[in-house]
Order: sequence, then structure tokens, then C-alpha cells
Amino acid sequence: MRKLFVILAASALVLAFTLPAMAQAEWSFYGSSRMWMEWQDYDENAPSNPGLAGFDDQELVWTLQSNSRIGANVSAGDITGHFEYGTGVNLRLLYGAWNFGPGTILGGQDYTPIFYGVSAQCGLGGGDCGFIGWGTYYTGRRPQVKLSMGGFQVALLDPTPLTQPLTVVPADTDETLPEIEVAYNFSFGPGAFHIGGAYHTHDVVRVAAGAEREYSVDSWAILGGWKLGFGPLYFNGSVWYGQNPGDNGIAFAPGMLVTSAFYNAGTDSIEDTDAFSGQLILGFVVSDMLKFEGGYNYYDGELDIAGATTEQQVSAYYIQAAISPVKNVFLIPEIGVVDYGDLEVTGLPDIDLGDATYFGMKFQINF
Repeated sequence: MRKLFVILAASALVLAFTLPAMAQAEWSFYGSSRMWMEWQDYDENAPSNPGLAGFDDQELVWTLQSNSRIGANVSAGDITGHFEYGTGVNLRLLYGAWNFGPGTILGGQDYTPIFYGVSAQCGLGGGDCGFIGWGTYYTGRRPQVKLSMGGFQVALLDPTPLTQPLTVVPADTDETLPEIEVAYNFSFGPGAFHIGGAYHTHDVVRVAAGAEREYSVDSWAILGGWKLGFGPLYFNGSVWYGQNPGDNGIAFAPGMLVTSAFYNAGTDSIEDTDAFSGQLILGFVVSDMLKFEGGYNYYDGELDIAGATTEQQVSAYYIQAAISPVKNVFLIPEIGVVDYGDLEVTGLPDIDLGDATYFGMKFQINF
């Protein structure tokens, strides 16, 4: 009985100290519901074709977008927090941050410093792609510790890669360092500008002829982006160049075939893929109720193995109109194409990878 009394008394004491702190915190909840309707038309040879091999495929998509969300921002003096859940239910964001004066330190799951979205593209498949999957340098919302000071950010990220080059043989992936990303954001004249970089390394280990073999896989990228406004007209863009982006966890859509390091069994070594991507966005704001936007994205992946080059060049483009009849309600019709180009291998005929065309409409209500 005495132990029960002690436990109750301790719980009451903790609650007494906690309630005032909870009462002082400011909570701001929000949500966004997003429906996507789309008609897709895939070439028979498109690697992302969801239908039967050797036949064109047409599909209707009518779904709740996976990036529909509900969350809250929390503030209590120098301490802030943020959580956000999507459909599924999947955790999108969860972090706390401390403003210590000269800067802020954040711990939790958040967008990474190098990510710089410049496009409002909705499709292919919905989800507000912004060319994610076809060239945008996006490694997801990652667990991290991030320091921000003014426009400068540096973060140590969860280093888990999404791919590794020894999938054809049993192998173990060893992480030795967190991934590091840095970025600097600044304004000049009519625009906002972004410079960022990322570096990730891990080891791949396998057993061959009774001996352990270890291979190092390095991924890195440098990126620049801008957002320029000239009255109702805006012009956005970004470019990046890097090595082995697929091994750094960049989100690539099916059909993006030249993205990662490759294990060359003939030389028992790792061959690196060089990659480049750029996108240009042009938009015109008619009023608070109407905006037009179009964009183009280009991706080039190249892999050299024993004098032979494997290369793929992918293009994606779209046009859309964003209609907002009332505040926080949006109707966005969009038409676009993803052209997967040719798979070009030295000494072999080019393989046409076809394209996918779509027409869609997003219905979004923020609350």
C-alpha cells in the first residue's frame, strides 16, 4: 500500500510540473486532402508499363494521393516541434528543434538540406511529383541532426542506401559514416538561390573462394537552383551533377535504368555511374485564382565498363493550370509526357524504351 502511495504521489508531482509546460505550448494543426484522377497511356516497350509485356496499356487512376497529410506545428519558447502523417498511415515528418540564438539545431525526420523543389508538377501517377523519380535530387524525408545558421545548413543523415551493386551475389552492406549534406540559401535581386552538396559512402562485402572481399561505393552530388520572379512571371530551375545517385537513395521511377554503381565480375571491381540532371520551369500568375505553369526535366546517366558505355537520356515535361475558386481549394488539370529515351550500349543496337503520356486532374482542399 505504501509503494502504491509513493507511485501515485510521484505521478502527481510529474503531472503537476508537466501540465503548465503543456499549457504554455502553442499547437497549430493543419491538413491537406488530395485526390488525383489520371488517364495514363504507356507504350508497349516502356519499362514502367504496368500492363502485359508487348502491348500498349491504358490505365485510369482515381485515388487519394499518398502525400495527403495531417500534422501540427508546436512552439514553446525556444523549442519548436513538427509532426506530419500521410496516408497509410506513414510518418512524413517528426522533429524537434532548439533555437539557441545564433542558429537552430534540429533532431528527427525532415527534408534534407540539398533538396530544392522548383516544380509544381502533379503526375505521372499523382503525388505532386515535381519531377521526383525522373531527375529531381530527392532522397526523401530522412532521420538527421541538422544545424541551421542563417541561410546555411549542414546535416548528418541516416546513411541507409536504397540500392547496392552486388544484388546478383550474396552481399552485406556496411555503413561506416553518416551521410553528410550541406546547403546555402540566399536572395539576390529578384530571386532566391540555392547551392548544395551531398556525400555518402558505404562498403559492400561478399565471400568469394572462401575469402572476404570488400568494395567501397561512393556517392556524391553538387546542386544549384534558383527561383526568379518578374511581376506575374516566374522562372525556376535547378541543375546537379553527381556519381551513383541511386546508391544514395535518390527516388527513381521504374524505367530509370542507369543510376547506380555496377559490379564488374570480369575485373572484380565497382564501376561508377556519372549522372546529370536539369530542369526549367516557367509560370505565369494571372490572379490569386489562376496560375499557369510548364516545365521540362532532363536526366542523363552514363556507365563505362571495360571501354563500353551504357547511357540513358530521359526527358519529362508538362503543362498545367492551377485554379483556386476559393481560398484553400485547388483544381489543377495537367498533361504531361515521360520519354524514357533509348538504352545505348557501345557495340549493340539501341533499345527504344518508349514513353508514357498522361492527362490528370488534382482536387486539393487544405484545412
